[in-house]
Amino acid sequence: MDRRRDGTGMRTLATERPFTPFNAQRHFFGPRLTLKSPLLTSLRHVRFFEIDALPNLPSMPSLFQKTPTSLPNITPRTKLCKLPAIRKTHHCKQLFSSLDNLLEELENQKDDSSIPSHPYCAPKCRSRGSLTSSRSLDAETGPRSCTLPRSAGNPSSEILSISHPDNPTAMEPDYSAEDFDPAMPNQECFIKRIQDVTDLASFDNCINEARALGSNQTSITSPRVDSLLSLEKILSELKSLDHENIDEIKTLELFSALYLRLKEEGLTSRYCPHSKLKSKVLRNIYSFVENGTDPVLLEIAHISLALKVKGPNVSSVCKLIFKVTRSAKNDELFLHSDILDLFIESLTTPLEDPEALIYAYGALKFLTMNPTLLQSLLDRGVLQLMVLHLKLVNTAHEDGIQMQEQTSHAIFQLTGTLRHVADAAAHLFVSTGALQELCVTLRLFSGDIDLVANIARTISILSVRKDCASVLLEYGMLPTFIELFNKFPGRSDIVIRLAYSLGNILECSSVARFQLFEEPNAFKVLIGLIASYMQRDFKETQANILRENKQNGDSSQDVMVKLVRVIVNMATEPDVGSRLVCEVNDFDEATYYDRKDECLEFIHILLAILNQKSPSENEEIVVAILTALNNLTFYSIDGPLSKTYLDIAQGLSSLIRSNHVRCLIEVTRVLGNLTRCHHVRQLFLDIGGLAELTRWLSSTNDELLYNATGLLVNLLASQESRLLLKESDNIDKLVLILERRCENNWNLATLICQALWNFASDASDIHSAFGPDKTPRILSALMYLLDEDKFFPSDVREGVVQMEDYQNWDCFAEIAANLLEKLE
Repeated sequence: MDRRRDGTGMRTLATERPFTPFNAQRHFFGPRLTLKSPLLTSLRHVRFFEIDALPNLPSMPSLFQKTPTSLPNITPRTKLCKLPAIRKTHHCKQLFSSLDNLLEELENQKDDSSIPSHPYCAPKCRSRGSLTSSRSLDAETGPRSCTLPRSAGNPSSEILSISHPDNPTAMEPDYSAEDFDPAMPNQECFIKRIQDVTDLASFDNCINEARALGSNQTSITSPRVDSLLSLEKILSELKSLDHENIDEIKTLELFSALYLRLKEEGLTSRYCPHSKLKSKVLRNIYSFVENGTDPVLLEIAHISLALKVKGPNVSSVCKLIFKVTRSAKNDELFLHSDILDLFIESLTTPLEDPEALIYAYGALKFLTMNPTLLQSLLDRGVLQLMVLHLKLVNTAHEDGIQMQEQTSHAIFQLTGTLRHVADAAAHLFVSTGALQELCVTLRLFSGDIDLVANIARTISILSVRKDCASVLLEYGMLPTFIELFNKFPGRSDIVIRLAYSLGNILECSSVARFQLFEEPNAFKVLIGLIASYMQRDFKETQANILRENKQNGDSSQDVMVKLVRVIVNMATEPDVGSRLVCEVNDFDEATYYDRKDECLEFIHILLAILNQKSPSENEEIVVAILTALNNLTFYSIDGPLSKTYLDIAQGLSSLIRSNHVRCLIEVTRVLGNLTRCHHVRQLFLDIGGLAELTRWLSSTNDELLYNATGLLVNLLASQESRLLLKESDNIDKLVLILERRCENNWNLATLICQALWNFASDASDIHSAFGPDKTPRILSALMYLLDEDKFFPSDVREGVVQMEDYQNWDCFAEIAANLLEKLE
């Protein structure tokens, strides 16, 4: 009998994905984080930086710490148009420690010596009075301070606002070439206009031009505040509000009006040059940060993003959004404006601004926990953006570029976000290249344990798809998994998920089975892990902590199931399995003995685990071990493994009396392999197996019935067994099964005929062997089942002749015809 054909042979093992309990709390870094990040999470550290004080980005060679020769295609920096010289002014500024300590503006102070300024278009004026500070900076040579203290007395600062026509003494900031990007369109027009501005009409023309460029922005809900309020009036009203006990409704109304006014005046355009005017707006709204509610903070971020903030201000905005996203009740706030579009658009790369990306991806990780927001983010291309960022980091690492430590924290948050995306959009991970880049990241950053843990979670979700499993194999993940098993054997959360993924790959790919078998020390590593977690499981059981670990989703028993499954699925490839148990010896002498010892050690480990587990309490691990024993004992009984057959049969002796059907299915399958050996057949009878076999033949479960019949076929090969069976009613059961259960179940019918043939093989009179009451029933059942026209009519037979069902009937018909001939 061809056991590969009849279905009693090897099986792959299916198992559930490692359990990850849902945690409604949104944590920035998980509890197992080993890389302690010095990141700031308090809003007291969220600061506004003067726009014109921000440093220029370093050139590419210095940014990546590589010599210019390694980046030959860098374009030389274009020389900017130089503006007419404006008389320099010097201001002393003081540092402030948080956003509520902003310098108040000087009101109604005039300097007789200053040059009269025209509304909207004057250079900045020198402020009157002396400023005292413990720390002053020269505006010409030193950078502007990004922090200012709150002054209870007479605070001072330059006025940064658009003047109302009734206030002709107001000041407008000077503009420098650094405010412009020569690569942007229409900037030459802006530069020329700023040089020529001499009256209010000229300034209005600039505003109108910028407004046209920014007209495609998404609008938000119209506020109840009069939208015709001037920008200065809105800022004045905001300034007059109580910043300690914030009126959320009034503040949000003014913020909404401010946003609309900024759009109408073109300040939300990417090409708007008025940096100091933007600074005033930002300084004003940031004064609400420390005591602001979450809706207020989100609107601050919204306006900041609309103003196209750059540099450290992007990081501040990301921190605000991150703070808001930590509470699931705020998810709704992101659905009613263009905040998501502006947020994604503002993100730089982990190489340029890793701190901002840490908080940005931390926020995205929380937002993707909401299905509606997840789909909204996917529609906006967030997955493609994450793939791009991963690719940039991977390329930089491969090129030997030194990266900041914070880059690894940003990638940690990014991969955490991908884990959430994988649940809902696994089908996109191959087409977008996300899985391919994750494979590269896992290989390049295999020493980062927390990053590995994140990626392992994502891969375990994706590996159930055949296309994803093929990518994992193509990108060389099998050697990487074995390497990670060696690196982090004690991290059960990593081991269980990689083992699960590896089992999925092996389940659907014969190439993977060969590759893993040929991988040096792979089998040895897997056996070592199983033995290690077996010892840990025994200790957990003794300490009665199994239940607690199971709630965490990575108990030692669960890890063993996933690891055993890897070997089970690898052994289903006949050429691999036969070499695994050393039935086929194509190794050198040293390798042969190593392989044999490893296989024997594995069998002993499986029996040790089986001896400690019961099907009623530990079904999954018992079934996994029995499936492994079935696949390993499937091969020839003459190999090195045959010396363990009696030990295996003895280990199964307690299980044959179980009422657990799934367990019995696997037990009968293993016994079907083992009873090909004469000594095992005798042992089975000695331990009372015949009585249990009679019980199994009465089962209503087709698979258990089929396996029990195959076991009976093997038992009837011995004369001692045939004599015992004559005294039992098992032959009556076989005839009853043939009559009632074999129609359209041709594999079972074939086994029944084989059993009946074996039972009467040495009988001189076959009729007397079966008895006068059974023989007619057997003849009648065989003639009915051999009626080809009944089951496969001639008018459709030509179309079904290649079908598996017809081929199974054909095999049955060959054996049944011989038995029928012998009975007649």
